Amino acid sequence: MTMKQILISTMCALALAVGCGKGPDKKADASPKNKTPSQPKDKPAKPDALQEAAQPLPAPKPSGPSTTSFAAVTKHLDAGGDFYLYWNANQLQSFARDGLKKLEAFIEAEAPTPHEKAEAELLLKLINAAYEESGLSSIDGLGASSFATGNGVRRHKVMIHHDPWKGGGLMWKALGSAPHELGGLKIMPATTAYAIHADLDVAGTFKWLKGFIAGNLPAKQGAMLAELLEEANAEVPIEKIINGTGGEMGMYVTLNPDKMIEVDPFFLGMLGGGDMGTEMPPDPAAGAFPEDGFGNSTFPAPRVPRDFDPSRDDAPPPATKGAPLPDEGPRGVVPPRGFPVPVDPVEEGFGPGKPDMPKIKIPEPGLVLVLKVKGDTIPGLLEQPLADMGAKEQTIDGVTLRTISVPPDVAPFPVSPTLMQVGDYLIFTSTLDLAKQVIAIHGGKAEGLAGTAEFKKLTNGLDLKANMITYTSSQVGDTIGDVLSLVVEDEFRGAPKTVTEMLVELYSVPLKSQVTLLSVTGEGYLIQNQTTGHLPMDPATATAVAAVPITVAAAASAPTVLPALAKAKAKANRAKSLNNLRQINNALQAYASDHDGKLPPADKWCDAIMREVGHPLVFVSPQDPEARARFERGEKVSSYALNADIAGKNFGEINDFNTVLVFECDLGWNGTGGLADLRKHVPPDQWNIGTIDGASFQANPNVLQRNRIKWKPGNDR
Repeated sequence: MTMKQILISTMCALALAVGCGKGPDKKADASPKNKTPSQPKDKPAKPDALQEAAQPLPAPKPSGPSTTSFAAVTKHLDAGGDFYLYWNANQLQSFARDGLKKLEAFIEAEAPTPHEKAEAELLLKLINAAYEESGLSSIDGLGASSFATGNGVRRHKVMIHHDPWKGGGLMWKALGSAPHELGGLKIMPATTAYAIHADLDVAGTFKWLKGFIAGNLPAKQGAMLAELLEEANAEVPIEKIINGTGGEMGMYVTLNPDKMIEVDPFFLGMLGGGDMGTEMPPDPAAGAFPEDGFGNSTFPAPRVPRDFDPSRDDAPPPATKGAPLPDEGPRGVVPPRGFPVPVDPVEEGFGPGKPDMPKIKIPEPGLVLVLKVKGDTIPGLLEQPLADMGAKEQTIDGVTLRTISVPPDVAPFPVSPTLMQVGDYLIFTSTLDLAKQVIAIHGGKAEGLAGTAEFKKLTNGLDLKANMITYTSSQVGDTIGDVLSLVVEDEFRGAPKTVTEMLVELYSVPLKSQVTLLSVTGEGYLIQNQTTGHLPMDPATATAVAAVPITVAAAASAPTVLPALAKAKAKANRAKSLNNLRQINNALQAYASDHDGKLPPADKWCDAIMREVGHPLVFVSPQDPEARARFERGEKVSSYALNADIAGKNFGEINDFNTVLVFECDLGWNGTGGLADLRKHVPPDQWNIGTIDGASFQANPNVLQRNRIKWKPGNDR
């Protein structure tokens, strides 16, 4: 590492450290009233938990009558701290409405064609409708504050206020309707290191989306979306699953400090710091390179020097890893024959040809996933898959647990996936031991996370009735800090220890212990964060709040999404059709194998291979909805045709494996044909071809020509 890099890293670190503040009490409050009194030198300071909490100032009041939401927002904030913000959203609302009107006028005057004008007007209609019906239009103010309580915890608050006289909307319902006791606190293990548990009205949001689309989209586009949903429901009962949710879900990650395990840094490389010495070259056998459409890898062959002659003794040796190729010397100079090619020196650090990165000890991790359910729809759908995986069943304190056995070498830590239903919660745990802990906490036999000293300190002074909670333990920062130390040491090799330590500390800023509560009140969203750090870095709450506008934007952009959905549907149907073609190709191969290499006759080929195909629906292409309708009326249907020039022939008479055997083209039951029929009846972007060597692939005219696909044996076409 150069001195310049070290200086730049050090300056950035110092700048960030100064910007974030050195500690929770450094200039914590602008007002002397909010400073924690300093202790006399002859008296030891009280522990943080025993110190008197600092109190915020009363909320400021406008000097006269106000038409804004200032007072309604600021009464929820902490005045007198080191950050205080109020934003009158009415100004932005006016700006947004004026902008939409100007855009509408522009389209009216400047739209190039009637068709484009109609599309733009529809999109504007949807944007306006989404803006009003979602509740975004009722936001009239936003406030934020930051305040040091004086006991080692900093409190942040955000208030997103809305005018209740302007109605409700999805935004004020999707994350719950009123604060309540958090059910997740009655099932979170004491070893929880990160948790998120939130209200999420999936069924209500889905219902809103369907109503919004039905009420604002033209009939044709609405019918297309309804058809897509119906097809999806035919594959998986999506709506039944959605309606079976109970409005809450959670995820808890546990770290058990009483059970330390050693893990390879490879499993933790995703946490940052480059390749961590584990980067490997792409493997063509693993599909790392694109295919040419026929399942053949296009992995480039090794380049051979221009003057290389393997029969000559003075031929240059194979290029060594890290060295320039013999035909491409430095700056384009070709090395003389037999001249030794320089090899790059082995870099310092970890990786191939270097020392192995030492293993890291971390607390044993675990995972708990929680979904509140209604009825037995979702649990019922899981019963058969669990049985198929050999899940073992047992009952503990009236709760039925289903555990799947996993070989011990699958993961670097114990794994025994377990599913159970505790009350209204369907719960998955990564181990049977975690499942037992959850049952004990729910039954009142153990305190769980709510009883730990760290959680109590972080939630001191907070009303735990809310609609969402996120929690980050100090264990997260400690554990990831160990990984970061190793990564920074490798990345900033040669830097002074003080610099690397400071970088690790800065990278760990978002990992301080904290609790965030989101409450949906009659006035809007109140978000409270208490942390031992300086910044409310928890992203989950921001993601949850942003999810509503994102959902609204998705609904408003339905016209632009529909073509993409239609294209995706067509692509999926083509892939399904190709799978049918493969089965038919395999059936023809099997038939020939049983008949001395002879293919079935042209007028009976579908009937002849029915036993090998197994079901007549295989002959119906998903790309042809009319064929499916005819099939359901009881007609014999085949969306695939046999190549007429090889029907009834013996494989021995066909001397080119690139000859077409079967292709997608609806020429009727037992239909046969050729290239002319394919061109006449099937669009080029839907061609599916199967050849006599058993290959089946998607094609077009260019692919057929490039790969010299033949239709007549012994012919060049």
